Amino acid sequence: MTDQGKPDPHDHPHDHDPDPDEVRPAGRFRVYLGAAAGVGKTCARLDEGWRRFQRGADVAVGYVETHKRPFTIEQLRDFPMVPRKRVEYRGSTWEEMDLAAVLERHPEVVLIDELAHTNGPGSGPQNLVALRELSLRFVADETEEELIEFLRSRGPSASNEVWDTAERILVAVTGAPGNDTVIRRAARMAARMKGDLLVVHVVPSDAPGKVGATDRLEELVHDVGGSWQVVHGEDVAATIMATANANQIT
Repeated sequence: MTDQGKPDPHDHPHDHDPDPDEVRPAGRFRVYLGAAAGVGKTCARLDEGWRRFQRGADVAVGYVETHKRPFTIEQLRDFPMVPRKRVEYRGSTWEEMDLAAVLERHPEVVLIDELAHTNGPGSGPQNLVALRELSLRFVADETEEELIEFLRSRGPSASNEVWDTAERILVAVTGAPGNDTVIRRAARMAARMKGDLLVVHVVPSDAPGKVGATDRLEELVHDVGGSWQVVHGEDVAATIMATANANQIT
């Protein structure tokens, strides 16, 4: 177009059409994480959404679980809600986020709660489990990188102060069938977390120090890179808890 608003003879009608193969910026995914239930993740998310809604953004609720808490229900205010999808499974009806409906509505911002809940069969995006795992790994890696940078900024002496942050997994075994499966699973978890594995066998105080049924398990623990410990105690649960506390099990 010319400055006067008349068509420019040199303009081609398709010069400004979007390229269908053009790579466009992806949307932003903000995750609210909390150390425990009820610490305010849902309310923080709704507060942020409400601020954007008041500024004129097209905000919709894809899925929010209020757990019937009055304060959380109040935070829903006048948000537009995308109807949930109803899934029938084994005679029960489950409600899930309707991803297709959210995409069809195409809001600027969609608020999604309870990302950690188990999706019912037939609810649809099975990739959610993998996405959750990737999100947690990403956050863990970012936190570790921040810790390393923090320690470096404080000098060599700092590395002796705060490095005690690794995950530690404890498994209690009895020698019964199936214990080897639990040990292998725990070893995989420890490897993913770059953590330590401690396997404990509790025996009564008057029992012999070596129990033949656990020899094979002890060998397996060493093979997968874990530590084996035999502890004596009459109260199994209390002994396991004391061992966990003594070894700073996470």
